[in-house]
Amino acid sequence: KKFQNFLTSFRATSGTYLPNGDLKDVRASNFIITLGTHITHDSPIARYAFNNGMSMNKGAGLYCHPLKDDTVEGLSKNLLPLTYNVGSEEVMMYLLLDLFADKTQLPQDLSDYLNSFHTLSTVQKIEKVKEKISEVVVEKTTNDEGEEVEVEKTVTKEITVDVTVDHNRLFDMAGLQPEMQDKIQALLAKKETFSFILGEDVYNHPQASNIARLAGLFQSASSFK
Repeated sequence: KKFQNFLTSFRATSGTYLPNGDLKDVRASNFIITLGTHITHDSPIARYAFNNGMSMNKGAGLYCHPLKDDTVEGLSKNLLPLTYNVGSEEVMMYLLLDLFADKTQLPQDLSDYLNSFHTLSTVQKIEKVKEKISEVVVEKTTNDEGEEVEVEKTVTKEITVDVTVDHNRLFDMAGLQPEMQDKIQALLAKKETFSFILGEDVYNHPQASNIARLAGLFQSASSFK
């Protein structure tokens, strides 16, 4: 019954009667996200497809669950575990939309809501730069007379620069470190096929209906199946 209610809410925003992906798509993907499933115990078949996608396609991915899963985390060095606070599946769904959805395809009120979690600030950062300098040195010739020669060398200098930092409070609300965003972006490099595995934890969540609507929007406004 809970799963049927979840699907009803999912259909309201996804544009499809059922999710548009399956385990065959997972096996063919090179970037995979799981949310709300302790996949080793909840679905060994899904874990097998997940492992195929990671290993056969030089894949990367995010394993999102409140509990660590050493088996899954050992599948690849390109798998980033996001161990969020218990009960934060709704926050995680907002975060995934914020990170991966095309916001122009989202309802304006939702796009504005996601943007409200961002705060821009300027911080000073010390960077090392290399600089070429010229100096005149005196070289002795064979008759012991000095000859001025201009030489060029490279020196390293430290400079202070202003850097704009985007702080996303959704990471804080989920109990995740904000620097995870940079790690996620690094894993996305050269990835072209995307799959999303949503687990049974979300069907039993107090906000299951809203999570389902958000998942439908995630399917319709992102490249994930």
